Amino acid sequence: TSALYFLAVIAYQQGRMQTAQKLVTRTLSLIPDMADGHNLHGLVLMVMGRNDAACVAFRIAIAREPAFAEAENNLGAAL
Repeated sequence: TSALYFLAVIAYQQGRMQTAQKLVTRTLSLIPDMADGHNLHGLVLMVMGRNDAACVAFRIAIAREPAFAEAENNLGAAL
């Protein structure tokens, strides 16, 4: 499952948002409490112009890991 996450990160870094979204969604279906996964999902959604959905993902990441500064920063950017 962490392999799926890392593949999602690579797809995100390569600008392949559809693939990144599919992979991170699959990862989160297997590991729903993965804060990094929710943060990545938010980043993907934000790049896709879906800021409202990105905010939800960032808030979930922060709820899973309250001291997640990167997710808090990303939430601010999405807002």
